[in-house]
Amino acid sequence: MSIGRITSRKIYAEDLALGDGTEVVNVLGLGPTTLTKINAGSFTGAVAPITEEPSGSKNGENRVFTISRSSYSYVLVFKDGLKLKENKGYTLSGATLTMEVGYIPDADDDLEVLIFAEG
Repeated sequence: MSIGRITSRKIYAEDLALGDGTEVVNVLGLGPTTLTKINAGSFTGAVAPITEEPSGSKNGENRVFTISRSSYSYVLVFKDGLKLKENKGYTLSGATLTMEVGYIPDADDDLEVLIFAEG
């Protein structure tokens, strides 16, 4: 199967679905032209992912944000279109997203999460 480059800074569920929906894109190792597939079994019980902006004040000082779900299979966090590493750029406990120093968003930064909710 041939897949085109994702050129948008935002990643949507349709960008992740491949073929019959049994596989998803591994955005952890995303290169400029290469997409790697991973086994959907890694997301046992997952439903279609949702993209959202966490709630909380983006002011360069606030570190704590909230996502809409406290129960999920997997969450990816993006700041200005770049995927952050858990326990390096942020920590996640339930619905509480805490940004690490050096990754705290300013007012003009984009902060988005891609949530693979439990089915």
